[in-house]
Amino acid sequence: MKSLKKVLFLQSFSLTQPGGGASILKKLLAYAPQYDLEAFVACDAQELPEVYNQASKESGEYHFTRRFTAIRYGLGILLRCFLLFSWDSKGKQSLKKLFTDLQPNIIHITIHGIAAPLYVYAAKKWGKAKICISIHDYWPILFYTKTPKWIINGVFKKMLFRADSIFVISEEMGVFLKEKYQIENYKVIHDGFEVDGKLEYIKDEKKYDFLYVGLIHDMQLASLQRLVKALSKLSNRKFVVGICSNYNFIFESTNVDIKNYGWLEESKVKAIARGYKYGILPVSFEKKDSLFYRTSLMTKIPFYIANKLPILYLGPKATSAYNSILRDHLGFTIVDNQLETIYSALTSIVDTKDEDYLMLLNNLEKSLQSTFNINRISTHFFTSITC
Repeated sequence: MKSLKKVLFLQSFSLTQPGGGASILKKLLAYAPQYDLEAFVACDAQELPEVYNQASKESGEYHFTRRFTAIRYGLGILLRCFLLFSWDSKGKQSLKKLFTDLQPNIIHITIHGIAAPLYVYAAKKWGKAKICISIHDYWPILFYTKTPKWIINGVFKKMLFRADSIFVISEEMGVFLKEKYQIENYKVIHDGFEVDGKLEYIKDEKKYDFLYVGLIHDMQLASLQRLVKALSKLSNRKFVVGICSNYNFIFESTNVDIKNYGWLEESKVKAIARGYKYGILPVSFEKKDSLFYRTSLMTKIPFYIANKLPILYLGPKATSAYNSILRDHLGFTIVDNQLETIYSALTSIVDTKDEDYLMLLNNLEKSLQSTFNINRISTHFFTSITC
């Protein structure tokens, strides 16, 4: 009988948590047996919110421990330095034991969270395995705001060069890392969905208008609020905006009805999506957020595509989301955050003709087949980590 290679997915979050990283990895894990791989998941116990801790254990995920770093000042800053420079003895011993017990052939690390340098260091020193890292968000801009940039960039670059394979969320991320850190090779791995037949458009006047799916962060909330405010100015029309999120979105309007569905499992969100016409993708216009959105490709895009929702994008031009939507003609883009500009664009968008809407659906189908097909993505990923 052929023995299976072992691949260990090591990260700061649980797959029981909401978020794009968990969504991507859960789908990839489902395909691991097809490539003769036995997959394990290990989570940093210090990073897990209490509500997901027990669910994580029940799902069969391994936990490893390190020093407590939730203290904001004094000792907390010192302990963060221990993680930044991989000096955390408790964390190193915990990871060394994990590698010894599981003896993985491949260690995959998602570069997210304060302890990412520790994970990569331990894997290189004791893992005795091929090291693969995935970069969903540009790590240096998310952490250690009080640490000099040159130190953070140096630590991040060391992680990049300790890896045998590098996976990025978007082509824009790969190009950026290649230019800034001179990495030689990278592979694009993002979220994907099953291709389950041709997309069909059934005209239904009762379909609701706009749906937002995903976490709502402060950096995109202002754009979402401005979009709904512009809709409320179209006072001769009634609109419904659905929100599937961890955030309870409230907006007082006489002609815009907000439906807050809460955070639901994917099958329920899919059922809700069938009742809507467009997916909303708001992006921050703030300069401080520009690098984040330029390099990161949100998981909302493949979700909207797979669920037959042409995308209504509100954000600046220089983002990976904008490039993707424009390249494949997946919806509408509004690239000015002035209220009157948004209002003017919406007046034509809400009156889209059936034949134009059908063309958008055809474009979604092509993109799902060629770009966001999970079978193609998983093949690309697993052949890369096993070669």
